Amino acid sequence: MNDFIELVAVVAIILMLLALGISSWKLIIRSKKATVRILGVEMMATLLIGVIILLALKENTDTLLDVGIVLGALGFSGTVSVARYISEGRLF
Repeated sequence: MNDFIELVAVVAIILMLLALGISSWKLIIRSKKATVRILGVEMMATLLIGVIILLALKENTDTLLDVGIVLGALGFSGTVSVARYISEGRLF
């Protein structure tokens, strides 16, 4: 892989991990509302998917892309389940 592309991928991974830490602190730990915490967890899942995709680009492997897709599907279904539980008081 080109050295420039690898450097950009590493810098992007570091920035996304920094954003992951800040968002988890601000939205999940400090918030008192459940809806804001759900938003924080969804943001963390999205940033984690981005980190996984960038790692797949850096390592030149396809397996991590499948992990990112599965994590996205699980994050979406979890968010919908928790949002429905908060709004209606039941899961299904």
